Amino acid sequence: MCPARIAHHPSTADADQLAVTGRAPSSHLDVVSAASAASSSPRARSQRRLDVLATNGAEQSGLVRASFLRTIAAIFLLLIMPAGSAQDLTLATVLENYRQAIGGDDAIAQVRSVFIQGRTLATKNTAEMPFKAWYEPAKNHLRLEYLYLGVPGVVSFDGERGWNVLPVISNRQAMPMLGADLLQIREQADFFGPLIQPDGKRVALRLLTPETTGDGTLQRIEVRRSFSLPAAAAATGEDVSKDAAAGKVTTQSVEETSIWKLSSSSWLPQIVASEDRLADGSSRTLTVRYSDYRRVAAAGEEVSIVWPHRVATDDGSGEPQINVLDEISLNVPTEQVEFDLSADPR
Repeated sequence: MCPARIAHHPSTADADQLAVTGRAPSSHLDVVSAASAASSSPRARSQRRLDVLATNGAEQSGLVRASFLRTIAAIFLLLIMPAGSAQDLTLATVLENYRQAIGGDDAIAQVRSVFIQGRTLATKNTAEMPFKAWYEPAKNHLRLEYLYLGVPGVVSFDGERGWNVLPVISNRQAMPMLGADLLQIREQADFFGPLIQPDGKRVALRLLTPETTGDGTLQRIEVRRSFSLPAAAAATGEDVSKDAAAGKVTTQSVEETSIWKLSSSSWLPQIVASEDRLADGSSRTLTVRYSDYRRVAAAGEEVSIVWPHRVATDDGSGEPQINVLDEISLNVPTEQVEFDLSADPR
């Protein structure tokens, strides 16, 4: 904001386990403001024209004249209406404005890899935690390395499978991610998020009524994602991967819903609200807020996007987790980055 935000926090299943949340987007194209400024001069001329019509129409009956003026006024309002205003917004329009805000389709297509270095700020219960992350958007690859109380941990996803290397000195084994954790890492590895090229992501989008806040209007998009997991893993997190591969386990379809809220002035995501599935089968509401958008670029290439550098994740506990992204680089070498931990490299 999936689209990109990066959030990570210890899993409820294991106090030492870290889950990562990554997403969504972008460059600023202020369509509404630009269109409003361009229409300010024609507004005055059109209004004078309406005044002439109103005073020189005495030969017409009052009813005909009023009808005629209403028609002219309607055309006038249509001509000066900013492009993409609330009256004529469609889902396609919002998504197009969003892609332009990120940097445009060409820029999105040219992002081969992303490197992020940042830190999770300290809270009253946790110390500051530095992290590094590598993405390969086209392959849905993600690798996150972090230090938890000075002990390294790793979260990795190779496009299909996920692994955790917990920050525990006594156990440095790469553990397969299952159930809700696998769903989460798969979603988070989608660097640009569900609003970009949704057709290939088993995502259903629906434009909802806008939300008016003290800071302006937010366009709301409902995002429904569908996943298939082995039934036992979806329900309990049990490791049934070998039986599933042998065709001995039935699969279960899992659906998750989130609401993306984009600013109507910048078209950048401000808030994403979703239900977070926990390992015990319960859920909680997560609210992610994006801010501090800046342009980032690829060294030696004319490729750039605008991305949030501050992400606050609130799980309702009263103490939001704040991630600060100190460095974001595009199209960095990833040949030496291990996304597949099946051979247990650490």
